[in-house]
Amino acid sequence: MTLCAGWVDSEAVYLAADSAVSRLGNPRILRHDYSSFGEMQYQGSVRTVEESALKILRHQNVAAAFSGDVSGMNDLFTNFIQGSHFMLTREAFDAAWVSSQGGEKKLWALLGYHDQAGPHLFKYDPTTVSGEETRSDCIGYLNEDDKQFLREMLPQTLKQTSVRDRLVSTACRIQRPGMFLNLMESHGIGGHIAGCSIDKDGLR
Repeated sequence: MTLCAGWVDSEAVYLAADSAVSRLGNPRILRHDYSSFGEMQYQGSVRTVEESALKILRHQNVAAAFSGDVSGMNDLFTNFIQGSHFMLTREAFDAAWVSSQGGEKKLWALLGYHDQAGPHLFKYDPTTVSGEETRSDCIGYLNEDDKQFLREMLPQTLKQTSVRDRLVSTACRIQRPGMFLNLMESHGIGGHIAGCSIDKDGLR
């Protein structure tokens, strides 16, 4: 369970993701009782949730955020990197997506990159063979109302600020609910928010 968000403006594409990981099976001992932002991490009889993973992978000036059954995430991204040596970014990711979605895997992704036409954001889900371009979207364990709120909120960054400041400002707004509502147990969302921006000058 997770929360990943992506949005685009005229200059850049942005990705942000939480760092909470849910693990099923035999109870395991948490490394820490609290996340780095003071959220109580969850330890139940069949599930634990704790801050532990970066869910954004990057290759050169391309990044993707993942949600769901992320056990195949690294293999998918490795396939994408190999394909990107002889295909365009989106074609390489589409090919990796199709080849990695066999079996019962339930995986969602947001792909961000910048090319001569500008910034791009594509959303992938288990039912698609190709990404759908979007201006703002999120994936993860949220109800539809919360997802719609984020889709509308994300592009509302201050245009007079720098690309970096837009990313930081939005990451802080995404961080806030976890700090005050502690979504670790109920949603499996929490921990530090990591993010990146990609513009004509590259990935930060």
